[in-house]
Amino acid sequence: MSNCTHWALFSGGHDSLASTHYSMENGDAEAVLHLDTTTGIPQNEAFVRNVCERYDWPLRVERAPITLYEFAVRYGFPGSAAHSWAYRYLKERQLGRVATDTNGKPRYITGVRKHESQRRMRTVESEIQEADRWIWQAPMFDRRDHEVDAYLSEHDLPTNPVVETIHRSGECNCGAFANRDEELALLEAHYPN
Repeated sequence: MSNCTHWALFSGGHDSLASTHYSMENGDAEAVLHLDTTTGIPQNEAFVRNVCERYDWPLRVERAPITLYEFAVRYGFPGSAAHSWAYRYLKERQLGRVATDTNGKPRYITGVRKHESQRRMRTVESEIQEADRWIWQAPMFDRRDHEVDAYLSEHDLPTNPVVETIHRSGECNCGAFANRDEELALLEAHYPN
C-alpha cells in the first residue's frame, strides 16, 4: 500500500461511502484511507473496517498525533474560529504523513459535496482541486442528497448504524461547527463513552 497514489477517504458517512465505493469499483483509487481523529465513535471505525473487509479494499488508518483533550488543553476547545487549527491537528497532519510516503503528489478522493451545506457551497469549488502537497477529487461534488441515497440503494451498500443514530459518521467530534446542545445531547444519549 505504500506505493499508492490514489486514496479513497472513508470517514464512515454516507457521502464518503458512496465516493469510496464509486472510486474503488471504478479503479480511480487503489486503497482506502481512514483518518482517526481520536474524537470518533469506535463503532464508526468498526463500520469502516467491516466495509473494507467485505469489499476486499486495502485500508490504511492514520491516527491524529494528539487527542482532542490535548488540543483543548494546549489551545482551548475549538469553536468555528479555531476550526482550521483543529483540522490541521486532527486530519491534515495524517494526510501529510501519507503524502510523505507517496512518490509524487497523492490524490485524495473525498465524498465532499457542494450541496451538503451553505459552508460547503462556499469552500468546495470544483470536482478537482489542487493543493500544495496533494490533489483533492470529489466524484460526488455536484450530487444532491437524494442522488447519494439512490447510489447507496442501487449498489446495496451497508448502512452505518452511527449515521442512522446521530445523522453523521461520528468520526470527528471536535465540535467546532456543532450545535453543541443538540450534538452533545445526541452523543450523550447514544454514545455516552
